[in-house]
Amino acid sequence: MKKILMTLCLMFATLTQAQELKKLKFGTIFDDAIINIKSSLGEPTTSDTSLVVYQNIHYRGLKWDKITFKFAQQKLCEVRCYMNKKNKQQALTQLSTIAKTMKKDYSITMDFEDDGSVFYAGGVSPMGFGHLFTIFVSPHKNSWTAQMRFGPFSI
Repeated sequence: MKKILMTLCLMFATLTQAQELKKLKFGTIFDDAIINIKSSLGEPTTSDTSLVVYQNIHYRGLKWDKITFKFAQQKLCEVRCYMNKKNKQQALTQLSTIAKTMKKDYSITMDFEDDGSVFYAGGVSPMGFGHLFTIFVSPHKNSWTAQMRFGPFSI
């Protein structure tokens, strides 16, 4: 019974953190954004006024190897979430899981890259046109990644 109660508490805490981070808007100045980010995800691995990095972090019920928050002119302009995989096929397999998670809150479309690889796009950008995020595979530092990218936006 104790384990069940602890699990429920952890799930609630994770959901609460994700909800707080969802309130973060692109274009938010660094000083305000970092408060929201830290209250949602804790202390970053590294941080300066242009880039905030988290490693081995849970967000939206998924374990990410790295999440980066990029700032241009002191304003939040891009967020990237990375899951490292050994090969492209493993990265592609992860995309549908990420898309199902995001589909709970956003409309999502599926499309294909020129090489036939699937990718997803969803939400509405803060600019009023285009998508808020893209879920795709990409080589990154000697491995393959399943990535979810928000932006970059010129705000």
